[in-house]
Amino acid sequence: MRLGDLDDSSLVAKRIGEVALVTCAAPAYVKKHGLPATLDDLQAHLAVNFMVEQRRQIMPWRFRGNGKIIIVKMRSGIVVDNAEALLYCALAGIGMVQGLRPALQRYIDSGRLMEVLPDVPVEPKTVSVLFPDRRHLSPNVRVFVEWVSALFQEKRH
Repeated sequence: MRLGDLDDSSLVAKRIGEVALVTCAAPAYVKKHGLPATLDDLQAHLAVNFMVEQRRQIMPWRFRGNGKIIIVKMRSGIVVDNAEALLYCALAGIGMVQGLRPALQRYIDSGRLMEVLPDVPVEPKTVSVLFPDRRHLSPNVRVFVEWVSALFQEKRH
């Protein structure tokens, strides 16, 4: 399974859904640096940025506004390449993060993180299943792809 845009590949990709993202920060970060009120305010803030290891690129933050995608390149307080480090740095107040809502929601609910710009929609991540060749797909893989696709469809309704 793969999150996000897919690079050119010899693999077959089946898009099965998307997962919501959220922008948030620890209360300690907000107390020290303030809470941004607009996308433009983000330029005065630091982020815990995520680097895609294969491409060696920092992932920009993507928002939806006025019917288009708005890309924001955040200044780094630190750059990480795994989700656990992203979470721990956010909780430590090193910078704001943009991450998967299902992974961060319990920290928002507990008050350990605060949602930033809650009225500005974040572009969700595409979820795809990758496999080598559609013609030679094993029955087990085919059943798995159908099952996980159905799970994402249930979540949409």
